Amino acid sequence: MSSSLIEFSHVTKAYGALLANEDLCFRVSKGELHAIIGENGAGKSTSMKLLFGLESVTSGEIRFKGAPKKWNSPRGAMDAGLGMVHQHFMLSPVHTALDNVILGREFGHSKAKATRLLPSLGLIDRVTIRRDLESLSKSAGFNIPWDEKVENMPVGLQQQLEIAKLLYAGVDVMILDEPTAVLSPDETETFLQMMKNLNQQGRTIIIITHKLKEVKSIADHITVFRRGKSVASVPKQDVSIQDMADLMVGRHVNLGEIKRSANTPGESLLTVESLTLGRAGTKNKLSDISISVKEGQIVGLAGVEGSGQTDLFNTILDPRRFSKMTDGRQVINILGRDGDTLTASDIRRLPIGVVPADRLREAVLPDESLLENDLLGHDHEFASWAVLGGQWLDRRSAKGRLLNELKTFDVRPSDPDAKLGGFSGGNQQKFVMARELSRNPKLILCAQPTRGVDVGSIEQIHGELIARRDAGAGVLLISSQLDELMALSDIIHVMFEGRIVASFKRGEFDEGKIGVAMGGGGR
Repeated sequence: MSSSLIEFSHVTKAYGALLANEDLCFRVSKGELHAIIGENGAGKSTSMKLLFGLESVTSGEIRFKGAPKKWNSPRGAMDAGLGMVHQHFMLSPVHTALDNVILGREFGHSKAKATRLLPSLGLIDRVTIRRDLESLSKSAGFNIPWDEKVENMPVGLQQQLEIAKLLYAGVDVMILDEPTAVLSPDETETFLQMMKNLNQQGRTIIIITHKLKEVKSIADHITVFRRGKSVASVPKQDVSIQDMADLMVGRHVNLGEIKRSANTPGESLLTVESLTLGRAGTKNKLSDISISVKEGQIVGLAGVEGSGQTDLFNTILDPRRFSKMTDGRQVINILGRDGDTLTASDIRRLPIGVVPADRLREAVLPDESLLENDLLGHDHEFASWAVLGGQWLDRRSAKGRLLNELKTFDVRPSDPDAKLGGFSGGNQQKFVMARELSRNPKLILCAQPTRGVDVGSIEQIHGELIARRDAGAGVLLISSQLDELMALSDIIHVMFEGRIVASFKRGEFDEGKIGVAMGGGGR
């Protein structure tokens, strides 16, 4: 780490009157594992898009290996030895892992020497490519099934595939944008060890992240962004986790225990009894699930990805549809109503807040405005009169309420007409939380509420959920973050292979025991 590899010198990026980055000044040394941290919308991803060639600098200069950056496209960056893995993977789901590496290199216009393509004959030497990839994967500690379609691969392996594509292209500098945002705790631990291995092999790695414990465990140097500016750039030994949190937000952030009232749970808001979900001749997705969520209670569901939490969540959201896949003995009761009579549309008209795990696929329309997204599932609230069999929406009132939501949850920018797809992942998540909680729901179904969210916003979201619980709402909370479940929940049920294998009340929480149960040890 003796020489400066990358240098941002007074770099500013403007989109009209909006300054995404302003006067950025920091350096990344060769062979360094460098973390860039900051609030949602602080300009972290934009700065790396400037480096990678996806965006152009408004003013200032970026230097690479001692000379001004020359490329203005990702292809130029790759040719210079610099690659980027985006927060939302750039993979073709219907193709195999091997084909995803080959895509874009069919005619040999990549820097990678190992592609071994035969363009003159229109042939691709898959045998040699596979051999080279297997050797590369072994040295990196990857375990990628090269003949598997991406859509059938768990997210941890998709992450490995994205990084393998960069390594295969011959890059020695990697930018990773929120690499652990969608990984389970076990996958995260594996990933961090892989990054340490690659760094020890001489690669320079830049990680954009909100997860301060991870930063403290693997980074050599930390640069902190706040509101588009770089406010600190220091060796990791010079800052604590509390220091980093405070620098990111610009105020003291409470990282301690969450305060809650000592209330007694009231009437049941959600009851699931003996739920078994599956089709004849196939393995059940859920087996004999029984849970209850009461007034003034947060019920947490722990488990590694694919343990059945998502299937249970989806069944509760559309019980009449899924009743065809049950054995007929189950009971689902939602706010006093028989689940077998409720469609997904019926559920959305009840005082229920819904925060799904995958916001882009299940919660928002990225190409539409914030206002249009705020009306999703709630348009009936602003219907003023019928017009030719349809309904007239009072958009003025809808926009007024949206502005209050954006202010309360600090969604940036607070522009109702802005396309949601242009917002950072964290601000998209804060928007979904604002939309669902601002209606004061009696029951909140919440999956991965702080995925991709910065530490200041995590504090706010946790506070909002606790406030709703203290006011009498019931919360079903699904999270891959065990510390989040332990901080918020009154009771935690652990799922494994579609079953509840253990349950813990507050006061009985034990990270080790819950972790064992998540691995199936609770049976």
